[in-house]
Amino acid sequence: MRHAKKTTGRVFFVLVLMSSLLATSCDDSSSPVFPPEPTPVLEEPVSPALTLHMTPATAEIGIGREVSFTVTTRNTDFMLAAPELAGCLTHDKLITCRPTALGTYTLEVKATADLTKTATAVLTVHPPAYKLHGLNFSPYIQGQFPGSLVIPLSQLRERMRIVAPYTEWVRAFGSTHGIENTCRVAREYGLKCLGSAWLSADLNANDEELSGLIQAGKDGLLDGAIIGNEVLMRQSLTEAQLVAYMERVRADLPGVPISYGDDYSTLRANPNVLAACDFIFLNYYPYWDGRHIGDAVAHLHAQYQKMLQEAAGKKVLISETGWPSGGNAVGEAVPSPENARFYFLNFVSWARANHVQYFYFSAFDEAWKAAHEGPQGAHWGRWDAHGNMKAGSREVFDGLTLDDNWSCMAAPGGPGTPAIQFTSVPPMGSSNHLQGQVWHAMPADHRIVVYIQVDGNWWIKPYNDERKLTPIRCNGTFSVNISTGGNDGNATRIVAYLIPATYEPPVLLNMAVLEANSVAWLQVSR
Repeated sequence: MRHAKKTTGRVFFVLVLMSSLLATSCDDSSSPVFPPEPTPVLEEPVSPALTLHMTPATAEIGIGREVSFTVTTRNTDFMLAAPELAGCLTHDKLITCRPTALGTYTLEVKATADLTKTATAVLTVHPPAYKLHGLNFSPYIQGQFPGSLVIPLSQLRERMRIVAPYTEWVRAFGSTHGIENTCRVAREYGLKCLGSAWLSADLNANDEELSGLIQAGKDGLLDGAIIGNEVLMRQSLTEAQLVAYMERVRADLPGVPISYGDDYSTLRANPNVLAACDFIFLNYYPYWDGRHIGDAVAHLHAQYQKMLQEAAGKKVLISETGWPSGGNAVGEAVPSPENARFYFLNFVSWARANHVQYFYFSAFDEAWKAAHEGPQGAHWGRWDAHGNMKAGSREVFDGLTLDDNWSCMAAPGGPGTPAIQFTSVPPMGSSNHLQGQVWHAMPADHRIVVYIQVDGNWWIKPYNDERKLTPIRCNGTFSVNISTGGNDGNATRIVAYLIPATYEPPVLLNMAVLEANSVAWLQVSR
């Protein structure tokens, strides 16, 4: 067959050639005939290789921090394939991630033109440099409030997941309607937990709360138990009733330390409750006391020192404190994002410097609280209602602290002769506060007392306030409400005295007596 093929081929070639020669010799007048040009064969272009790369190949960041990866591609688009990395977004060829959980993750992109082509980067997420000692934790979201429904475990887990990397402890507020599972979920995230019974004047409801709390303790889920919160301040129960509830829990849970949460004056007024506590749980809000933000932690420090004296050697924890990021002003206390940020940083700095254990109020903004305490009720969280960390929180978790601005152990201006300076005197008819500055005197050891002259008579200010003595901030500044009613706005003269903190000034001005008992004084006419 091979020989036959070759012969046939040769014959065909000779015939074609002879035919051409004969045609040429028979017609000399015609133009020469040339064989046709061969048709060029076009080769397929070679495509550049499909490539995909990510830089950096590895990254390490703290939880909640942001990191970006650049994707270099040729001849393809890409898609992100890392569902476990919540918070990763793509824009053009940049992937930005803000991971919300600790661990090591592989971030993967795939070429859309060929899903077998992938590129990866490894991201390690570290815990924050500083964790809070504790957070007051409540899981309610928009439209929910205590008793409105049974909170499902899935919701508790989702809210706990957000805050778990940033705190060592959480404290619950109740033991019914699903809240009794708070400590169970906290344990899943490796946190310690204070369970609680929410007590009120409803004795049947109290029994349900105590039963839920005791069961959690028997299940081994409690690191401590809080039996009631501010129930004495609200006058919902008597001291004897509360102590009986505390003893009931102690008998059923002998290995679990117990306490009760309230403010200083209420705890001090109920010594049997203090005696029944294994540790003291002190609520203190400078905001509700109308304190200026610059003076707030200094006043908390003073309250804490007083409580230590009443505690008979028991450990004193700050059970609740915080500052709202929105709402109404109370006295000199102004809620704002800036003030909430500063108070958080300043308080944590104080707690760390003084080795104080605490539970900050609170984890999340919760709208339902506004119905009970005004618009500020919805703005106590260090995370907003959607679970986003508020501005200014990050610096605390990064370990930033402030120097001591709370113990008032230094005299503004240093050594020298004590003096008072008015920095802002309200004009006639104004309701603004008198503002001033103290120099060369220890703020913790002194107070300001102010009198105004109206129609020839002198009046102590503020007259209708229990605090007739005005505290001096650690930086030496002070603010006095000199217009509390009547014709105060028409006062023609104002006089201020710098007096020892232990001195009780007369209600009616006696200049000779005041000058003899003060270390400095200043008068102004208007």
